Amino acid sequence: MQTSLLYIFTSIIFVVLTMTNFIPIISSKLLILNGLIICFIFEWFIRFKAFKPINKELNDNENRRHINYLWGLLSPGFYFSKYYKNEIEERSDEKETERLKSKIIKTTNNLNLISSAGIFLILTIIGLLKPVMPHVSFNTIVCISFGLVLYRTLSRSVEIIYAFTNDATSDETKSTSSLNKYDRIKLAINSYIENILNYAALYFLASDDKSNTLQQLFISIGRSTISSVNPVKSFDLINIAIYGQVITSLTLVVLSLAVYISRKT
Repeated sequence: MQTSLLYIFTSIIFVVLTMTNFIPIISSKLLILNGLIICFIFEWFIRFKAFKPINKELNDNENRRHINYLWGLLSPGFYFSKYYKNEIEERSDEKETERLKSKIIKTTNNLNLISSAGIFLILTIIGLLKPVMPHVSFNTIVCISFGLVLYRTLSRSVEIIYAFTNDATSDETKSTSSLNKYDRIKLAINSYIENILNYAALYFLASDDKSNTLQQLFISIGRSTISSVNPVKSFDLINIAIYGQVITSLTLVVLSLAVYISRKT
């Protein structure tokens, strides 16, 4: 019910922004900052949504483990994932911890992929509506979206690189979850597709012609497969993003998938 109301409210705001001129003139930097804040809330909501059904299976426990708050800025997704995994460890026995951690990892992974696909689809619709949208409305949406997508894309790359590298290089007999090799392969493939969609959305918002998401999707696929990296000359931030995408892709394909496939279980 809460999720349905959120979607309805978001849809109403989207229609108002796209079809009216009644938007206050706010600086682009402030709008981008709003996007960063929305991203932080968005990342929390994904993890909360994954944890909510699990919470009913846990015992009551007031103990809380400390998490480095720097992670909250560097990668909100990792911070909130770690927070809820700690909740599971503190409030369940060892066997249940492994099962429930596997459950929240899978759910979060699927929600992240769905969210990235949803964001890309919304940006595609915005691009198609550009000719009929008021100029102020379009710029407002683009600035907010840029802050959201930029922060989410880079922070998700940090989370993916850290999580998969740590998992692939650790002793598989000391795993703290009940994930098997096939679960891990699926997680890596999902994250690989999500990574392509995240960066395609970012390249679209950073491009001069914000009307063709399909072109940016093909560019993102080329960079994720390392077949066509093509760094740009004029936008240093996008160059950072490009090499961030390359490193993330290498982590998922060369390191994680290769290690997972070679494992026995």
